[in-house]
Amino acid sequence: MHNEFITLTKISAWSTPTVPSANTIEAAVSNSQGLMISKILAGKLYEGWQLMHKAYFSSKLSLVTFPRLLHQS
Repeated sequence: MHNEFITLTKISAWSTPTVPSANTIEAAVSNSQGLMISKILAGKLYEGWQLMHKAYFSSKLSLVTFPRLLHQS
């Protein structure tokens, strides 16, 4: 999961243009590519959160791992 996040973040950064292009077609393609990769990254983050909720928080492993953090006021 972590490797997918890192890889998609790097690809998203590479596909997003930093210098405005004079060619409107090239700019449109770059923007579309960046948005598509960002959508994939957002979906992966959501799936990762669901996995963490199911495997870590619902199983009460978080209570065993960090009991002091949950009982602080």
